[in-house]
Amino acid sequence: MAKLLLIERANVLKMRLEKLVRKLGYTEILSYDERALPFDKFYKISGGFDAILIDVDHCRERFDIIMNTIRANNKGGMVHTIVLTEKTDAAELTYYITNGVDDLILKPFKDEAIIKKLSLLFGKLNYQTKYTI
Repeated sequence: MAKLLLIERANVLKMRLEKLVRKLGYTEILSYDERALPFDKFYKISGGFDAILIDVDHCRERFDIIMNTIRANNKGGMVHTIVLTEKTDAAELTYYITNGVDDLILKPFKDEAIIKKLSLLFGKLNYQTKYTI
């Protein structure tokens, strides 16, 4: 069973992403607006995640808190993190990669981009040990 944490503010995009990831086999999807993310119980929400999908365009100032919380509760495991952004500035994109993001998807994106990135990841998850954050 694959678990995904989706951090997205816009309900329309959140519903679109949930529909896409369900098709890929993510059976448990927890969606949050970053403004309401329960950091005090973040790592206990469902016993761990296989992947985290974050739209950072509205939560850049909270990105560091989110990533630090993930790292602090990761217990040495690996959680794949994918960022959605409309920023194309090289310094901004480099910042995300150097701060724990595994992949970036630029907006606007086609559904196929999400499907390809997450299906590659989902395939890898079948062969890796799951870790709890």
